[in-house]
Amino acid sequence: MGPNNIAQILARLKTKMGGSLPPDFITWLEIIIGGEKDLLACSNNDYNWYTNFNGYMSSAGLTATEIGYVKIWSSDYPKEYPICGSWILPASRFVIQNDDHDQQNAGSSSRDMQDSGSVLIKDKDVARHRSFEVKLFTQTGFAANIRNILSSYSFRSNGAAGFPDGYSDCARFKGAGTCLSMPKATAYDANSCGYSVMQNGAWTEGVYTRVHRDLSIVNAMRSWMGLSTLTAAQAGLSSSCT
Repeated sequence: MGPNNIAQILARLKTKMGGSLPPDFITWLEIIIGGEKDLLACSNNDYNWYTNFNGYMSSAGLTATEIGYVKIWSSDYPKEYPICGSWILPASRFVIQNDDHDQQNAGSSSRDMQDSGSVLIKDKDVARHRSFEVKLFTQTGFAANIRNILSSYSFRSNGAAGFPDGYSDCARFKGAGTCLSMPKATAYDANSCGYSVMQNGAWTEGVYTRVHRDLSIVNAMRSWMGLSTLTAAQAGLSSSCT
């Protein structure tokens, strides 16, 4: 599905929402640039998700303001931005993040951050990962209005990578073949200080990471938003969180 198809879908959505997109509307499109930057971003063609996509949306009836609601996940952050060598679209049209869901899978090579980022469940280095999550909000080179944090879960050494929601537990398996079990883990923990994968100094398999509860990251995010920093108690976290 190309830019023109998505533009038509957004125009139809606009119609179904009463003829205009509301001021709090937002959507973001995951465009993996990889080695196709000229085709997907930099050159004038039907598959261009930058200026050509803007043109398709405008032709479909979206206003300039509404086009601004349509964000593009910028896979060139943090290592290669701006991918075309200059800002063809304003940075405010993009969404950025450190590690993403696909990168967690073995063999994923669509977004190699090298030493500019960290994939938590692969590196298994909390301090390194935290530093890049904080940098996401403190860096000033890419002024994206939306910056995502991935809170995920750790895979198991037996190869199991299903969600630890109980539906990937082999206790439920009725087949005759093999099954890689991911037992259920509790999703919410009121006492978590974040990075629940590290317990007593050891990496833990099959648990939620809860990166979003780390106080350093919370305060980096708040500072980026122009808000004051908080203590653990003020943030609703356990007093043991630092």
